[in-house]
Amino acid sequence: MLIAALFTYGFRRRSSCAWVSNSIRLSIFTALAFGVHSALTLASDSVPLRGRIVDADGKPISTAVIVVRNCRPNSGVGRICSWSYPECKEAVRTDNQGRFEFKELRADLMYSLAVGAPGFQGSLTDYADPKSKTEIDIQLKKVPQEEAGTILSGRVLNQEGKPIANAVARVSMWHIENLISQLDPRRSPLAITDSQGNFELEVGAKPIMVRLRVSAYDHAPAEQEWNRSSPEAMDFQLVQGASIAGQLQFQNVPVSAGIKVGIVQANRGLENIVTPTEVETDEKGRFRFDCLPPDQDYSIYTNMEQAQGFALPITLVKAPLQSEIADLGTIEAEQAAPFAVTVQMPTGKTIPENGTIYIGRDRAWHGAVLKLPSQENSYSAKILSVAAEDVNVTVNIPGYKVMQVTPPSTVGLNREYRFSAEQVRQVTFQLEPDNK
Repeated sequence: MLIAALFTYGFRRRSSCAWVSNSIRLSIFTALAFGVHSALTLASDSVPLRGRIVDADGKPISTAVIVVRNCRPNSGVGRICSWSYPECKEAVRTDNQGRFEFKELRADLMYSLAVGAPGFQGSLTDYADPKSKTEIDIQLKKVPQEEAGTILSGRVLNQEGKPIANAVARVSMWHIENLISQLDPRRSPLAITDSQGNFELEVGAKPIMVRLRVSAYDHAPAEQEWNRSSPEAMDFQLVQGASIAGQLQFQNVPVSAGIKVGIVQANRGLENIVTPTEVETDEKGRFRFDCLPPDQDYSIYTNMEQAQGFALPITLVKAPLQSEIADLGTIEAEQAAPFAVTVQMPTGKTIPENGTIYIGRDRAWHGAVLKLPSQENSYSAKILSVAAEDVNVTVNIPGYKVMQVTPPSTVGLNREYRFSAEQVRQVTFQLEPDNK
């Protein structure tokens, strides 16, 4: 998994557009400090996680396969990607009573399970804490026979062409007639590959387009699109993921534990968004992202909602080749300051319910959603740690639209207003009724 070599790796920050070189330090220290199998992931105690899979009538399902889909710490976001924990390769089957058991899982983690069974809609559970000693009851719905008609089958292989068992195939988007939806409320299709890497997924009678996302432990996820002119068999070949690691510091001192760092692919096309996630720094300011599609450009950044006096602006990096680790070394955060937005309603009007302000950045995935209190004529909201870079602000007030913004700004296609936080730290939106 590691390359015993040293080479030069470049990254740049969008705010300055200046290239900065950092040496990649791939060493035993790096492996111990950041590795998925490192001290960050070693278990202190092991506990079982038990449950039962039944159908809508409460009858046991003896053909179900249960996979640990994601892990996260009992508190905090986690210092490595949620799908990178070794526990995510664990899978079990139900017995004749529909019962299952993971015998030894880390006690300091919570677990989300993926469940699949022939003839049933798959399911992805919420996170469960095995220390609660509570058994998990999961109910699967049968595939609606009246809507059955399109069965997508496929096979998941690794880069050597060998089957990957217990991979999860899941629909990420439907296009049904004139409707595009990330979730179809009529079903939750999810399938788990068998020992030969095969899966079957029922997606209804009338889909125009379906996007499937396939993921497996220690591999980069992949997506494919199926449409009515495509063959119903879809083959996926997953490659070993790449890793990006670094140490965040401010004023030449490593930041504290718990600072959220986000990542997303720079190419934001629908077919390419498979990686947006956040991790936390450890006590030495270190962070690491694993299972990334290799040899691609990514944006990394700190979460704007953190109450810190520093921030990492959007920083563009390139992932190495598969199975390789790019150690960015130390990355210096910048001085940050609050960014405030004021909403001013028309005279005699108050903010209705469900009013929000969204503050984001073009090359970031994670933004700040600020909920506005109702029954106020005006309100000021702010986020505490914004770097000197471009931000986009969108005001969503039901029944109202922006009449004037101070300082002036152009508006984008999605009614977002762009500001340079290097020059502007306070903006005001005056609203008027939307008579459309």
